[in-house]
Amino acid sequence: RRYIDQILRPIVLRKRQHLRSFILMQDNARPHTANITRRFLERHDITLLRHPAMSPDLNPIEHVWDIMGRRLRREYPNLQNLAALERALQQIWNTIPQPEITRCINMAERLRAVIENR
Repeated sequence: RRYIDQILRPIVLRKRQHLRSFILMQDNARPHTANITRRFLERHDITLLRHPAMSPDLNPIEHVWDIMGRRLRREYPNLQNLAALERALQQIWNTIPQPEITRCINMAERLRAVIENR
């Protein structure tokens, strides 16, 4: 219920209003697969991106986290507290160029990279 109240309703539903098309990607965490969550998603006609379990190399957000982690280590090597970390991550998130994000979510490109590196 907390996932619905703190993430899906206030963030996902609100952001969705401003998009032409929308597909939500979740992992298999218990809150994401709970019956109450599935019913909420169905009721709000939210399409889920189906992907294999335990495949972080196919999950776009994992690649975004990698970009952010690299920049964090390079640009903010001496953070002193949690508030500074939060500000740094927000700054990095807000300045990732859209083409870089697009490359992370391009599934055809992602699959090709996985096949080439296996």
